Amino acid sequence: MSHRTSPRVQKAFVHLIVLAIVSLSTCRDRPVLAETNPTKRALIVAISTYDPQSSWPTIHSSNDVPLVRAALQAYSFDDANIHELRDGAATRQGILEAFEELVESSGKGDVVVFHYSGHGQQITDDDGDEEDGYDETLAAYDAPRNPALDYDGSKHLRDDELHDLVQRLRQKVGADDPRERGNVAIFLDSCFSGTPRGDTPARGAAPPIGSPRPGYLEARMGSGLFARGTSVVEDPRLAPYVVFSAARADQPDQEIVDPIRDVLVGPLSWAVSRALSTLRVEPTYRNLFAEVRSQMRERFAPSEPQLEGDRDTRIFNGEAILQKQFVEVRPVEDDGRKAVLKLGSLGNLLPGAEVEIHRDGTPRPTPDSLLATGKVVEPPNLVAASVELDRTVDPDVLRRGRAFVTRFEFGDLRLRVQVKDLGSPSLRSEIVDTLTAKVAAAELVDSAPDIIVELDRPTSPSEPPTVSVLTAWGAPVLERADRGTADLADTIGNRVLDLARNLYLSRVNLDDPELSFLFEITPLKVSNCVDPAVPKLSTCTVEAIDRSRLLSAGDQLQLPIGSHYTLTVRRGDVPAYVSVVDLAPDGKIKVLWPPFNARAKLTATGPYRLGALYTVGAPPGIQKLLLVASTSYTNFWPLETAPSLRGRQALRDDELRDLGPFAPLFDDDDVRSRNTPTISARGFATRSLEYTVVTP
Repeated sequence: MSHRTSPRVQKAFVHLIVLAIVSLSTCRDRPVLAETNPTKRALIVAISTYDPQSSWPTIHSSNDVPLVRAALQAYSFDDANIHELRDGAATRQGILEAFEELVESSGKGDVVVFHYSGHGQQITDDDGDEEDGYDETLAAYDAPRNPALDYDGSKHLRDDELHDLVQRLRQKVGADDPRERGNVAIFLDSCFSGTPRGDTPARGAAPPIGSPRPGYLEARMGSGLFARGTSVVEDPRLAPYVVFSAARADQPDQEIVDPIRDVLVGPLSWAVSRALSTLRVEPTYRNLFAEVRSQMRERFAPSEPQLEGDRDTRIFNGEAILQKQFVEVRPVEDDGRKAVLKLGSLGNLLPGAEVEIHRDGTPRPTPDSLLATGKVVEPPNLVAASVELDRTVDPDVLRRGRAFVTRFEFGDLRLRVQVKDLGSPSLRSEIVDTLTAKVAAAELVDSAPDIIVELDRPTSPSEPPTVSVLTAWGAPVLERADRGTADLADTIGNRVLDLARNLYLSRVNLDDPELSFLFEITPLKVSNCVDPAVPKLSTCTVEAIDRSRLLSAGDQLQLPIGSHYTLTVRRGDVPAYVSVVDLAPDGKIKVLWPPFNARAKLTATGPYRLGALYTVGAPPGIQKLLLVASTSYTNFWPLETAPSLRGRQALRDDELRDLGPFAPLFDDDDVRSRNTPTISARGFATRSLEYTVVTP
């Protein structure tokens, strides 16, 4: 998929579902349009089963539709304005006609969504406007995957055709006054090239049709889908747009398992729905995209999402006011002990989450406004959760109540592990026994694994065979060692446990409104060190690097191995303990701050520099830094990666106490029964930073 950002990138498919799901977040402030809401419209195209003559494999695009529709409905999209095209209805002509209707029905100030889930493919550029010599296309229902040599592309939808429709749409919802312009967003859960890995379906991943147009310029990775090599003067009245794409040009869009519904879905559909439900920083597309990347990392998606367009535009492109977030309540069949909350798994309302029901009009929970407490007792759907209350409440009062989440549940630690044939039955048996007996987070499976333990065949007779532990997509590699290594089973179990805890911490997302923090990373150029082997701020020449020089085409901060950075925190009015945990791409965990056994409580607003100079280390991949602020001391040092399972010592009672709500991560009985922590929505706040570690 060629993702080039150039002046004519307007041929955008923009993803306003991204806009939609913002309203799903809970227990935090939410942006709400201060002015009159525009009309919201959406067109969802999802093709799972293609024409049998087309040769396209079946995928699971239909599972994306509930994610998209639920998100739009949660943001007040009227059902009458959400239109779907599925499977056989989504021919080239069908999609063009539906898009034409979308353009014709839209007006100034409207917010418009186009969402596509299906296959994509490249085809020889027919007019010389593509830098890589190929047009990108959407594979309509009857578009052939391997057409005859004289095929003219008449059943695919070229980006050129879509460009004209998108431009007209931006004109229709645009205006002379920027404050009156609407917003166009397009979401593409598809790709156009790349080689799939693993055993789940990929969207796209087909050979290009034809050769690149002669004289093309080599395209850079991750450049814009509808970009052109020529510049075009932009009409200043056009509405802003963004394009969220599922992968780089050389990557497939490989489906992942939705852990809530246990079905295959498109990674971008899932990640955007989750990201919008948890976004708490300034609501711009740039910040939303950072959260999308993080969500895809946590589900082992092998592709890197891409963003182009007006990325610093505020979501919905409107003036926002801050409103205390609560969840609407309705009673169940006039039973005053049961209720349904209008928020579900997209908002982390999983079984075990706890809520308080307060009286109508409560802006902030107090003991005087409390009606009842409750707990989510059944697996929720995407946008609703059943709650059992601790006391009976008049159904009419309950119907007007407001629910505030007090404890969140972030899922369990379990990882599906497949141990393949290792050429040594005794070694395989030892590894299986170790995982079964010592790693409660490991669930042994024969298919659809999260982690694979496999044998790497030597390339020459003189090389010893090695055993690799890797995610289902092949990267990152968690461990690689000679098959004859002592205590290999112990080492593998240790790495699985690391990754389980790493991914759990990656999912933690809390925001007590009383705890306000800013978390910043500053890349540095370091030189003239007194001792180059031990660089320090006090003994080196240090210069801050402009972040824009380190951004990838996908807007990701890239830091080379061996480079340096500092971390800065600014807090709000409430003093708090602060910890920073480094979650490495290979699953390892390291505490960056505070120093061992220190209690770092920030009592002034700062800014505070946490530690001194940090050095970027291997391996390459996405690195996540998690800041946890809490009103009570929480010690994360017991979570650090240990050399082996044997090296992990049992915790004393005081150490368990200092882990606070994270203590159950050390209790094998809790992990096996999936009794993972519920974490208070009060007294904790998290912030995260991500960067990509690259080879110099």
